[in-house]
Amino acid sequence: MSAKTVEVAGEAAAGTTTILLEKPVAIRVSPNNYLAALFIAAFAAALLVYLEKDRAAIAVFALSWLIFPLLALTDRVAFDGKRLYRTGFLPKLRVKLARANSAFIKISFGSFRKSRSSIERLSSAFSETSGRIL
Repeated sequence: MSAKTVEVAGEAAAGTTTILLEKPVAIRVSPNNYLAALFIAAFAAALLVYLEKDRAAIAVFALSWLIFPLLALTDRVAFDGKRLYRTGFLPKLRVKLARANSAFIKISFGSFRKSRSSIERLSSAFSETSGRIL
């Protein structure tokens, strides 16, 4: 696998380099959620048969068995050397609906605000009341 080494201006001073892959590495996403949706749609079709809505039941059953496997097969997580992103019909639709600039997941490892735990809050509240229970 060939890769390009690119030095970003800010990172060049620090002596670090970023490796960008010419072709992103992609793997399929686990189809568990799609299978769950498929079985829920099959249950909805069975409910429609019970309610004697046979045409709607056939439509729901056929469409679910055609659409959900197609969605499961096209959904992938890709990595281009710098960022992770999802490909497929639903991630692209989600980006269009959210009017986001890209389908990239941005992960920030900045400083985290240190918060007090609930035990520390309770102990400080208890000490402020001089040990009395309100």
